[in-house]
Amino acid sequence: MMTIIKHISRVGLVCCIAGATLTGCLKEQEDYFDEPATLRLQNTLDRAQQTLCSAEYGWAMDYYPDRDLEYGGYAYTIRFDSLKAEVRTELLPGQAVSSYYSMASDDGAVLTFDTYNELMHFFATPSSSEYEAKDGDFEFVIDSIGQDVITMHGKRNQNHVYLHRLTEPADTYLQKVISIGENFVGQCSGTIGTQQTDCQIDLNKRTLCYTDAEGNDQEHYFIFTDRGIRFYEPLFISGTRVDQLLVDDQLNMTSPEGDAIRLQGVPHDAGFVPYSNYEGYFYFSIYEGRIAPTVYLRPNRFKGGFEIVGLNSLYTIFLRYDKNTGSLHLNPQILGIYANPNDGLRYTVYLMAWNTTTGNLTWSTDAGMKTVWNGDTENPVYDFVTNGYARFQTDSYYVAYPYLGDDGYAHLARLPSEWGVGGQLQIQKVTSLIKRN
Repeated sequence: MMTIIKHISRVGLVCCIAGATLTGCLKEQEDYFDEPATLRLQNTLDRAQQTLCSAEYGWAMDYYPDRDLEYGGYAYTIRFDSLKAEVRTELLPGQAVSSYYSMASDDGAVLTFDTYNELMHFFATPSSSEYEAKDGDFEFVIDSIGQDVITMHGKRNQNHVYLHRLTEPADTYLQKVISIGENFVGQCSGTIGTQQTDCQIDLNKRTLCYTDAEGNDQEHYFIFTDRGIRFYEPLFISGTRVDQLLVDDQLNMTSPEGDAIRLQGVPHDAGFVPYSNYEGYFYFSIYEGRIAPTVYLRPNRFKGGFEIVGLNSLYTIFLRYDKNTGSLHLNPQILGIYANPNDGLRYTVYLMAWNTTTGNLTWSTDAGMKTVWNGDTENPVYDFVTNGYARFQTDSYYVAYPYLGDDGYAHLARLPSEWGVGGQLQIQKVTSLIKRN
């Protein structure tokens, strides 16, 4: 006798034995649920919105924007009413942006932030240099609804998204998240299960890496919380599920699920500079200290660094912050668009890395310079040195727009002096940032 298996939706199946009539199978299918699919979906939407709006302080959102997790995970908070959502994020502390949202059915219950919200849409907004943006989502398919945890996935990138009910004001929660993140470490050691191990923590990618007892390299992505870190996907250690690690003031990291993980953080070396130490006014020393205009380092957590404000009214120059070393990196970058009145065309203006010894220039973002702190907390100076890129030693920069000539080679067109620093397009011998008291 042959058994025919017929799948019924995602949650079950019905077996029909050969010899039974087709109508019998269909009747079993119809009776499997008490309600039609459309009504079940509407009930899910109603229950989801009711749960979302029931949280007094809103929800902490674990958000991983890129399908390859290139940017790691970031903490957001969202507080819902019947029409709008108030969004906050660790990337712009102290700021809240409200916008409309909707609940709709589209191959499931979908939560959509359908009016522009600069915080929620940041990773999903394309630009001239990123036509697919940063692979972020603003539409989320709801997978399960609990009283304190709602699970979803991005409609575009399919990444897991978790909402955790907040028990305190969103701004208070995010300040704790930022504090945990700024004081976190890059190395730790201890036990994972019964194995003694050393772990590396990449603070730029937000990953915990170690070698397990079988010799396999493990890489686990995480997000900072108000008490430590929470993993993108759970770890299973000797049969115990571990979703998070709690961190105390002595850098002890422990799993709340028994003793599955016990680690001790290793403090950063003496040259490490926390992110918050860089904000403020500096002398930007160039020409080996002969010129030092005053600039302001304005934090930009969305981009992961600081904008140098004050060198030119047409643009700011971006300094990337390396979370692992605590240093600032000045790499080639796009500064803006120049409309050439002679030919009527628009050209992309670059800050190019320059080696004055060889005369070579490059717009490769691998080239550039980084800062080294002098170790003085009262009068900090951050000296610029080449960043170690073996193929190009940078000591200066050049503001220009490159173009392809008739000879097939790249050439540089000279810009008006208003694009320069102090009227000079050559930013020679970049020396240091000196903190102003």
